[in-house]
Parts: sequence; structure tokens; C-alpha cells
Amino acid sequence: MYSGHSLTCSHGLQVSLVARAITFTDVALEPPREPTPKEYETLQGKLGYTFKNRYLLRLSLTQQCAAAATNNRILAWLGDAVLQLVLTEQVLGAVQGSLTATPLGVLDRLRATLVSRAAFQQSARQVDLASYVIMSRNTRDTGGPSPNMLAETFEAVIAAVYMDGGLPAVVGVLEKTFPVSPDHLDLLKNAATVALPVSSESKVLLPRPMDPAGDPANVQQGHEPGVA
Repeated sequence: MYSGHSLTCSHGLQVSLVARAITFTDVALEPPREPTPKEYETLQGKLGYTFKNRYLLRLSLTQQCAAAATNNRILAWLGDAVLQLVLTEQVLGAVQGSLTATPLGVLDRLRATLVSRAAFQQSARQVDLASYVIMSRNTRDTGGPSPNMLAETFEAVIAAVYMDGGLPAVVGVLEKTFPVSPDHLDLLKNAATVALPVSSESKVLLPRPMDPAGDPANVQQGHEPGVA
């Protein structure tokens, strides 16, 4: 976890993310527009998290087109892994924590609907992340951040939250910006080869029970096991 000045990996490598100043590529032409202190506060309010180290938030918003050497690419890479872990836990919660009755293919499909560029883009739009991205003048003048850029920025912001506050902070941010909705679960139900029954009350996907032969029991879709 982030210790204050560097990220120490399990094999001992230290990656400094604080000591280097952000040098903007096109500063000779026109410095990229950065969020104002008030805008940083507004974004943190939308995320539901206040950074102890504001540099991490600033770095997570900085695109490679604005700063070739110090940008958010590594944070986006880390954020993808953090999102995989946290959203996998949410997948298990969505299937009531069953580790035996739910086919792996179904779990994979549910996670794929959550851990996707499209889902990250939607969350980025929800907090209006495009208004805070630090990008080159050319990118700004030609339509602003692309959908992929928005998704990567969201990943980078999540990594910054993780380094600043750990996994509990990430879970808190995702609860506000990335709720696991019934729509996500319905997408899986329609796409999965083996459909899961749905609780009529909770609208949450439930694992299909297995008969003694190991095959899914003949449970009517949309009803809980044992309920006529």
C-alpha cells in the first residue's frame, strides 16, 4: 500500500509517485488547464472521498498527451487490478456468496459486465470526470477526452484512492459512483448460458441449486428455490 512517498512492491521495487513534478509537454504553447482548488473539492465531493495527498488525485487526472513523463498511465494499470478485486467481491455478494453452486462461466459473465470500459465510462460520466481531465490543448480543442480516455482516467482515480486510503476507501467510492444495479445483473441473466433464478423480492440473482447428479435443478426462473 502507498506509504507516503513511494509504492513498495512485493519484490522490493519502489516506484516513486510523489518526488517528480508534473512537466507538461506543450507548456511552451499553452499550459493545459488544470482544475481549480474549488473544482478539486467538487470532484472529491462527487467521489465521496477527500484525499490526504492531493498530488495523487492530480496525477490520476493527467493524460499522457499533456505530460509525457509524469501521467496517469501506471495509475490506470493499477486501478484496473484494484477494480477487478473489489468488483469480484461484489459479484460474490450478488450471488449470495455461493462458491459451489454457481458455474464459473456465469461468475465470469457477471464480472465482465462490471469490469468493462463501457461501465467505467458510465461512472466517469456520472461524476463529470471529463471536466477535470488534464489534457493537451490539441485534445481539448478537438473534442475533449475520448471514451477510452475517460475509462482510463476513472481507473487511475480509483488507483489514486487506493494508494491514498486503501481498499476500504475504494469500496466507499464505488458504492457512490459504481453501484451494482439490477440492470447489471439482468445483463448477465440474459447473456449467460446457464441462467440464474432471480428472487422476486430482492431482484438479486441467486445461484441455481444442484441436484444429486451435479446438474442444475429444474427451478422455475424468477422464483427462489423451494418457493412455488
